[in-house]
Amino acid sequence: MPWITKEQIAKAREIDLLSYLKTSEPNELIRDGPNRYVTKTHSSLVISNNKWIWNREQIAGHSALDYLVKVRNISFVEAVELLIGEHAISGRLYQEIKNPQPSPSKLRFYPPKPVRYPTRVLAYLQSRGISPEVIGRCLQAGILYESHYLNPASSYHNSAVCVFVGKDEHGEIRFANMRGINTDLKLDKTGSSKHFNFCIPAKKPHSRCLIVFESAIDALSHASLQQRKGWKWDGYRLSLGGSSPISLIAF
Repeated sequence: MPWITKEQIAKAREIDLLSYLKTSEPNELIRDGPNRYVTKTHSSLVISNNKWIWNREQIAGHSALDYLVKVRNISFVEAVELLIGEHAISGRLYQEIKNPQPSPSKLRFYPPKPVRYPTRVLAYLQSRGISPEVIGRCLQAGILYESHYLNPASSYHNSAVCVFVGKDEHGEIRFANMRGINTDLKLDKTGSSKHFNFCIPAKKPHSRCLIVFESAIDALSHASLQQRKGWKWDGYRLSLGGSSPISLIAF
């Protein structure tokens, strides 16, 4: 069973609904007065003076967390994860951690350093059935490359990894998932933001089509099937890196 800490909950409760919607769902906001907003989906939901009330259902709250749970019916744990970009931990780990380290979101993010010749990534992905054309497209876009996992305290130290990159709207790398090429290593780089996960871009930048996958390999597999079968479809392929909707909402 997943757990979230008191610190994570407190951090999530600090985010008011108006700030959250302006950042994550700006199209939902409709100005209804100098300091008053309603939402497009729920016209009777009024936001004013850092509070909100859904008149139709007679539900009120202060924070974005209250809104996600009471109005959007998102589970409490998932709502906290969505707001602060940190994952809950298992009950076993929760009991074991006595001196928790700073959360990844507070640590500066440094993408893994790419190797010059990604020959092992090419061989690994082709062995998984990914077409060379799709691999080449991702390498050229800078969302896929080969690196080494560097952690002297780990048995995986210096092992070759396939890096799946997530970029923000400015093209800056904000997320990196490392998958072992000859090992079973699966790990997000410290400081990665789950808001920006691996995404294969559409050929037409303004495409409004999106397909969502659990993993980056799934997204690559779908692109390979299209390349081989000749489907006439263009859109984005987004990996959630699991089942959390954080990157989908951010997209």
